[in-house]
Amino acid sequence: MPTVSTLCFALAPIASRAEPRDPADAPLTAKRVDSPATMGDMRATTAALYREHRVAIARQIRALVQDDAAVDDLVAETFLRAHRSIGSFDGRSAVGTWLHGIAINVARTHLSKRVRRRHIDARRVDTEPPGPTPPDEELSARRALERFREAVRDLPDALREAFVLRVIEQRSWQDAAVLLQVPISTLYGRVAKAEAQVRAAVSGGDDV
Repeated sequence: MPTVSTLCFALAPIASRAEPRDPADAPLTAKRVDSPATMGDMRATTAALYREHRVAIARQIRALVQDDAAVDDLVAETFLRAHRSIGSFDGRSAVGTWLHGIAINVARTHLSKRVRRRHIDARRVDTEPPGPTPPDEELSARRALERFREAVRDLPDALREAFVLRVIEQRSWQDAAVLLQVPISTLYGRVAKAEAQVRAAVSGGDDV
C-alpha cells in the first residue's frame, strides 16, 4: 500500500520534479518588490508576473482543485484578477504571496461551483462501456492514487488548503500561515486533521 507521502510525490506535475522552481517558492521575506501601481505599463507588468509565477500558480491550483482539465482556465482567471487589481497592490508583501492568495480564492470559487455540478451529475447515468482492464499491480496503484485524489478533494476547504500548502507543496509553516491568513497554531491543527483523514481514506482506516 503506497504511503501518503509517496502519493503526494506521485501527483505529478503538482510537485513537479522536472520544472524549475518558481520565484514564488523563495522565502517570502526575501521577495519584496516595488508596487506595480508605480509602473507605467500594467500589461507588461502582468506579463512579467505571468512568466515568473505561472508554474507555481498552476501547481498550486492543480493541487487544490484536483482537476487537470480546469487548471489552465483557473490560472488565466488568477492572472486576469491580478491584472484588474494590480493598481491597488501596495508592495508591503511579496508579490508571490499576493498572487497565491488570488489563486486560492479562484480555486475556492471553482470548488464551490463544482459541488453544485456534482448534484446535477449524480442524477445522470453513465452509459460508456468500460475500457480494458490494466494489470493488477498497475490497477492497484491507480486505485490508490485515485483514493488519494478523492480524499484531498473531499477535505473541507480549510483542511484541503492547509494540506496542499504544507504536505504537497511543502511550504514552510510561516509561508503557509501567511497565505492562508491564519495563526501557525491553527495551521498545525488543520494539517494534522487533514493528514489523518487522507491517511484513513487511502488505507481504509489502517495505518500506512
